[in-house]
Amino acid sequence: MPKLTLDDNLRTLLDAIPFNPNRRTRRHPRGCWLSEGVTQLCLSADAHWLVELVLSTRKNHLTKVYQAFSHHTLNLDPETGRGEYVVDDGDGKILYAEKVRIYTDFPLEKVELRYANQTISLANE
Repeated sequence: MPKLTLDDNLRTLLDAIPFNPNRRTRRHPRGCWLSEGVTQLCLSADAHWLVELVLSTRKNHLTKVYQAFSHHTLNLDPETGRGEYVVDDGDGKILYAEKVRIYTDFPLEKVELRYANQTISLANE
């Protein structure tokens, strides 16, 4: 049996979270709610910075991401720490895109989050 990496363990953990869009588990100090999956991701992968990235693009007047719903995708190359952060409206219209360099040991190559009804959740939640 192959050895599970942190990436495999985290994916297994996140995939096991049942779908319940009405469940809000944690209030963020900046006024939004974090779903159970995002809370688990933040705690398991020490990725609180990911929530701050979503909130900073929503609150920044330069990004103009004021929609009630937005889809956030972070693609990372774990070896270099470089990647791309894209925010769209859920229908593919890009609202904001940025090349990023993340200095972290974040184990996932791709993360998709969504912001709706003042709640940040995983795209599969």
